[in-house]
Amino acid sequence: MFEGRGLLETGGGMKNYFELLNKRIEELKEEINKKADGDSVSLLLPLISRAEEDIKGIRSRVERELRINQIENALYNSPRSMGETMEHIANIIKAEFEFSRFDIVIMDHKQKRVFRRYSKGGFGEADLEKLCRHGALGVTRDYSLNHKEPWIVNDVKKEDPKWELALELDVLVHGTFPIYRKNREGEDELVCFLHGARNRESFLKGKVFTSEEVEEMKRLGAAIGSSVNEANLSHFAHGVMTIQSAIGSTRIDMAKAPEDFMGEGQQNQMNTVLDAMLSSLSASMGLILIRGEEGIQVFAGRTDKKANISPDSVITSFRPLTGLTGRSILDGFSVIENEVSRHFDKLDIQIMYQQDPLHTLLSVPLIEAYSMEGRVMRKSIGAIVLFNKKDEKKRLIHTDYQGNEGGFTTLDKKILEAISPHIETIISNTRSHLDLQRMSITDGLTKLANHSHFMQNLLTLEYNRSRRYGTPLSVILTDIDHFKVFNDIYGHQVGDLVLQETARIIRENTRSVDHVARYGGEEFAIILQNTSIKDARFYADKIRRLVQEGNYIAKIREKNLLIIDEAYQRFKAILEINDENIREAKLAIMRNHFKLDIYKVVALIEEGKINDARDEIYSSFKVTISIGLAFYPDTRISSKKDLVTTADMLLLKAKEKGRNRVEVIEL
Repeated sequence: MFEGRGLLETGGGMKNYFELLNKRIEELKEEINKKADGDSVSLLLPLISRAEEDIKGIRSRVERELRINQIENALYNSPRSMGETMEHIANIIKAEFEFSRFDIVIMDHKQKRVFRRYSKGGFGEADLEKLCRHGALGVTRDYSLNHKEPWIVNDVKKEDPKWELALELDVLVHGTFPIYRKNREGEDELVCFLHGARNRESFLKGKVFTSEEVEEMKRLGAAIGSSVNEANLSHFAHGVMTIQSAIGSTRIDMAKAPEDFMGEGQQNQMNTVLDAMLSSLSASMGLILIRGEEGIQVFAGRTDKKANISPDSVITSFRPLTGLTGRSILDGFSVIENEVSRHFDKLDIQIMYQQDPLHTLLSVPLIEAYSMEGRVMRKSIGAIVLFNKKDEKKRLIHTDYQGNEGGFTTLDKKILEAISPHIETIISNTRSHLDLQRMSITDGLTKLANHSHFMQNLLTLEYNRSRRYGTPLSVILTDIDHFKVFNDIYGHQVGDLVLQETARIIRENTRSVDHVARYGGEEFAIILQNTSIKDARFYADKIRRLVQEGNYIAKIREKNLLIIDEAYQRFKAILEINDENIREAKLAIMRNHFKLDIYKVVALIEEGKINDARDEIYSSFKVTISIGLAFYPDTRISSKKDLVTTADMLLLKAKEKGRNRVEVIEL
């Protein structure tokens, strides 16, 4: 047999060669008839006839070889989109081999799952289900998978009882052809199945699968496998480009106006990105999840109807290693699960109010690279999670390769993995911007709003709202009593801890609609919106008591913040202050407010009685706050500045009256 595609180039020459050869035979016949006697002619003519038959056979084989080469070339030049590729293959193969029915079943080799099925006069859903239920297709596919060879049924009535049902479908001849290709590792990877059938009319004409036809189909399988692979690559490139285009517009918007990009602008752009993902991968819902200091949160959520998914409707119970989504967001693995109902115990995410239950899931981690000790490390900072592939169909074929059509594929996973670094960049940039924004309005030590944010934004907002709607507004200023002397006794590390704990107590006992800020060094400011003077006073006194009763000592001991040697140095420095008035003022506060005799503590340390000295210092530990409370509406207050000034004056009054008390504006 002639070699490969070279015949495509020599086809015309071969045709002329056979024509010349036939012409020469006819000439030989004439010469023999003219020159030879009767006996010679009778001997030579049979030899010439056999030569004619041999030439006809060779010609037929060469012409078929040329035809197969033409088909092969046409298949290699298939269109790039998956739908057009399958239509192109089906049209060529069905016509060339005179099939009455033809199906292409594209497989996802790694997922062991049917990716897509295309029929050209093939078996409909009901017919296919009948064949599957009777086991016919299961047997043929199992054989083809186990042996990597076609399964041929040349007479349904005789050869395979399982195929008797096909008689009702006017199928008497059937062939299943597995198509494989070599992957990068050099392993055989299943690309698709071809199912070709012939009806009764063809069967009666003797159209069954010959060994030559089977070999031709196997040979064409390489071209079909290549075309399907090219279509897959085209699908991959198109999906990545579509999503990257949406991501690109997001980056441009963020670069142009980062301030505008935050909040609603960011939400709109991330919705555009998710819409592109859902459209490209034919998913019904999608989430982008991120890990932060406050746990795992929904960065964006979207449905294929272009509706937002509220973060409050997402219920999670992420588990490392075992959870479907947890494996991505906690461990950094991509996960495809097309049988969620079978592994419901591993489902660690739910979306409330959805119409359809979750039946398929694809989760891909968002990986951030960072440097540690000169090495590049990687950690998962979130995940892209898609749900419910829209072309998912019920289980049809029970073989090693699951018969569910649709579902998420390895190709879908690769598309998300390709674009995940771009999503991670957006998240990192957003976080960086938010961190800078947060730093500009937040006190670094207490994590409360800072003074400028309190005065310029929070107080302005609430005061204007109170004036507009006529609702009451209270402003509280607090001050930790004798904090400067407090630092002299216990040190700045303990002082910082006291500020942090006091901020925590106030924040955790304040409504989410109210505002807490660090107003100054040891001062805190609180805005209570829509709160009566009576309720505001009750709240202020509650905060005062909670601070006084706070268990600060436990945290100081836990962190070992009270260092005796440092305390000794601080006490000695106080006793050695040259200005007698300053020295005596500090000692008086220590005696009267903290009940501490530092002469005694210094003596104990010098005598080596360290534990006794430490106990003496701890016994004097005392945190109290003084509070001034101003209220609006009040005829004496006509601006937000008046509110703060009044609260500050009342705070001074509370200090003058002995501290650890609340002073309220008199109405």
